[in-house]
Amino acid sequence: MTINKDKYSFYLVFAILLLLLIFNITLILILAYSGDDVLDRITLYLSITLFLIIVTIILLCVICKRCKNNYVRCEHITNIIHDCKTPIATINIVCQTLNDTDIDSEESLKYYSDIVKMESSRLVVMIENILSLIRLNDSHIDYNQIVDVDKVINESAASMNFLIDSLKGKLVLNLSSDVKYIKGNCDILQSIITNLINNAIKYSKAQPKIIVSATKVDEIIEIVISDNGIGIKECELSRIFDKTYRVMSSGVSREGTGLGLYYVKENVEKMKGKINVNSSFGNGSEFRITLPIVK
Repeated sequence: MTINKDKYSFYLVFAILLLLLIFNITLILILAYSGDDVLDRITLYLSITLFLIIVTIILLCVICKRCKNNYVRCEHITNIIHDCKTPIATINIVCQTLNDTDIDSEESLKYYSDIVKMESSRLVVMIENILSLIRLNDSHIDYNQIVDVDKVINESAASMNFLIDSLKGKLVLNLSSDVKYIKGNCDILQSIITNLINNAIKYSKAQPKIIVSATKVDEIIEIVISDNGIGIKECELSRIFDKTYRVMSSGVSREGTGLGLYYVKENVEKMKGKINVNSSFGNGSEFRITLPIVK
């Protein structure tokens, strides 16, 4: 990711102003020093200057990092909002068609109705992605809720069923009876599951098959989401959780939102969990999440 020239100019001006401030403060302190020894004055000058320069560098690093993170975050939100235009435009076209055409068969009516439902589901996912981005940096999120994993997975799957059915795909749930509770955030976990299922659909073949399983292993809950999609190239595996990286595999069946897996990983880690991926290009992917159970 690159930051535009205006932002670099801002950093440069800010740095110059800070250095001028350092210079002025240093001169004032030297003039106020009562000692007569020139060496003492020079030592004091160098010590104060070095200290203030170090403080300035640290402040600049913090400011630059924060500005960069906010820039990336806003860029992702902008991408998602831009992608929202596609389903909205599709729904608008369907509405115009229904308004201008006499629909005399239930089959045609169902066809247009299915399009509206599918595009509405896409909009819901996009809005959830935007909310995830906003919530990610919200320090007031409660990550100490008692979360029913079984319930969250079932609700997440239900919200994606229509989209999968419209593609003549299949979503299979394999949930062990001993999968119960974790400590985390219910909305965040649902967003994680929904995003991973949507990601599997996006990189699916003609008829996606997605399996969501959950089991209890010792003191953790293991959630696995696997698919029969196009998979991920080996050279991309180590980078898919990077903030600005997006898998550029060919054959993607649906438009993406630009929301990277970075945000899924961040949220999993905020719940004291881990996520990793196994994939073979052409043979699908498997995302594995481990979360500590409530003790």
